[in-house]
Amino acid sequence: MSRKPATTATTTPAAPATAAAAPATKAKGTKGSKKHAADTKSIAKTEESYQTSRFKVDDVVECALHKMVHLQMDQGIYDAKPIADTLGDTVKWLTMEMIAIERDVIPAKTAQCNQNHRNYCASLEDLSQIFQSRVEEYQGLDQRISHAGNTAVRIADRLELLDQQENKAQEAIDLLQYFCELNFTAENEPEGADPPEASELFSKLELDELPPDFTPPIELVYVLKQLMAICQELPTEERGSVTDKGRAKVESYFRRVEERLLSKFSSAIGSRNFPRMKELAHLLFELNGGESCIAKYISCQEVLTSQEVIQKDRDLASLPTPPLDNRNFTDHRVVEFYKRVLKACQLEWDTITQVFPNPVFVMNNLVHKILFLRIHQFLGLLLKKCEDEHTRLFILKNAFVETQSLFMKGLEPYKLGDQLTSNFESLFQEYHDSYFLSEQNSVKVAYQESLGAYIKLRAVNPSKWNERTCESVISLEVILMCLHMNAEACQRAIVLSRKSDSFANVKALFEMLISAVGKEYMFDAISRVGSLLSPGTYNITSQSNFMGMVGKINQAVVLLMKHMHEHVLPLLTLAVNEHSSCMEMMDSLLGDLESKISSGLMACLDSTTKKITKILGDQKKTEYKVVEQSPVPVAGSKVFQELAEFVARQHKMILTALDGRNRESYLEEFGKRLHLQITEHVKKLTVTPGIGGINLMNDLVQIRDLVELFELPSVSSRFAILLELVKLLLLSPGAIHAVIEESSYLKLMQKQELLVFLKLRDDFNPGWVGKFI
Repeated sequence: MSRKPATTATTTPAAPATAAAAPATKAKGTKGSKKHAADTKSIAKTEESYQTSRFKVDDVVECALHKMVHLQMDQGIYDAKPIADTLGDTVKWLTMEMIAIERDVIPAKTAQCNQNHRNYCASLEDLSQIFQSRVEEYQGLDQRISHAGNTAVRIADRLELLDQQENKAQEAIDLLQYFCELNFTAENEPEGADPPEASELFSKLELDELPPDFTPPIELVYVLKQLMAICQELPTEERGSVTDKGRAKVESYFRRVEERLLSKFSSAIGSRNFPRMKELAHLLFELNGGESCIAKYISCQEVLTSQEVIQKDRDLASLPTPPLDNRNFTDHRVVEFYKRVLKACQLEWDTITQVFPNPVFVMNNLVHKILFLRIHQFLGLLLKKCEDEHTRLFILKNAFVETQSLFMKGLEPYKLGDQLTSNFESLFQEYHDSYFLSEQNSVKVAYQESLGAYIKLRAVNPSKWNERTCESVISLEVILMCLHMNAEACQRAIVLSRKSDSFANVKALFEMLISAVGKEYMFDAISRVGSLLSPGTYNITSQSNFMGMVGKINQAVVLLMKHMHEHVLPLLTLAVNEHSSCMEMMDSLLGDLESKISSGLMACLDSTTKKITKILGDQKKTEYKVVEQSPVPVAGSKVFQELAEFVARQHKMILTALDGRNRESYLEEFGKRLHLQITEHVKKLTVTPGIGGINLMNDLVQIRDLVELFELPSVSSRFAILLELVKLLLLSPGAIHAVIEESSYLKLMQKQELLVFLKLRDDFNPGWVGKFI
């Protein structure tokens, strides 16, 4: 038998074998059997280790087989029975051990595990309770610590308050002692009373003249400030009583100290000694809040008091006024003036921040003085030079804007707050109060000057106006000038009016524009020119003048609408009522103009219709009744030639004078009336089929070609139908039915309508009805 290589296995004790080796027949076999039995016993000794070790059954089997195979190979025994017996005993033993483990070991271990889990949970619960109790103890301790801390803070606050009260009490005692010292008189004291101990604090103030180098110390300043407050709080009935001497001395000392400090401060200003100025300013602020100090500082500033500065401002204001017709108008005088003022303010700000404890307050006071002294004076000089009210308002508005954009923005780095805005509004308050009345008068005069030529023309009867006069009645240049003035006035109304009146003033200015330009100019002019039209009489000059006027009115309305939407309504976006009122005023003007234009155009159409009727009336009814040998006229009939010339002239005049919707509507109505007049005229004719019909067709084609220039499908289709009907006059009776069926127009018409045209044929036979149609 072949040998298989033994599998290497971990050294694991094998299961015991109970079966004995089979006796061998040879001596050698007997000796090997004995050795085998001994090895089997050694394998059985592993039972104890098996019970305490963890391994797989496959490992045990592999180990046992490995040892038995090698044992037999070493002894030269090749009997398989001992191996099988050993394996069988091992399997049985392992099976019993497995049953024993499942029956005894596993339940015991499970019970022990459950008990350990219960013990763990119990221990965990105990620890949780202990932890909770420690947390509660900590919270209680924290509350006690917090309470103790709050108590300590309250005690400290009370101690501090007591200390403050003690200091105040001591301060009050000292002040009373000072006041008693100043108020002491021997006659007011009991006999034998000792005078209060004299203090060195007021010793120098007792002198008739203060030493030149004397500067009141801070302690003296503070005491006098407090004593002055006490004197002011004394009851009124006690004035002139026992405290009168003390009050008088306190007030006298206060004035002397204030005067000395101001004198020293003024000297420091002159020498530009900033540290000394700062020291004295601190004393004055402590003494009286700094009012006298600030007033003294401002009164010494060259930006307000220098005669040289004032003269430069006057020279600058006396320069010529720049032209006002520049839309990007810039008054170089105002720009230069504010450059100077802002430069001076910057220098003063540098000084103020070094000297005063509250520089913003001081700067506000300085700016207030600059606004109401220097700037107010400069604006007065500028406005005084203006030659008329319009120039004055223009310069005022520009000065207002420049003051905002240059001066106010130039002061933004100083963060002066609402006080600066209040000062600015106060500066222009007097101009706000009188502005709008001046604006109304200025605009009224400007409109009268612009419309002066038409105002003179109104005095002349319109019947005496010639064609050139009518053409110049409406001037778009004049209207543009008025619109420009109104735009400027509306802008000024927003800037210069009181805030509560600005929107109402814009509306009033727009109403003035509508009244002057819209009603008194445009509407009046179209009414006067329209009065020259006579519906019963055709006058091409009157029509041409009126239509030319309509064209200019339309252009003026476009300009007026554009002005309203670009320059008026944007200013009223926050004022709903005024916004609506302006729209209503414009709608009312447009309605009046449209009504007047419509009535005038209808009068033109009526007179034109009568002219067409008159032209067609000159044609004989039998002009198209000809003999067979008559030639075909090349140029058409004289009547239709005249009519074609008339239509061409009308078309040219309409194109020149009208535009937009007016042109389209007028041409459409003119074309319809022309078609109606020609149709009615044709119905009165007698036409010879063939050459007569061809002559009529040629005349109508000539008119149709002119009408095509109208570029109106509704009119073109009418003449197309008329020409289709005239075809019935060209053909023999037998071809009538085919023509009707082939025509998209004729086959839809009623027989009665077709008969009207068929009866125009001089060969018409009533028997055709039902046969050809």
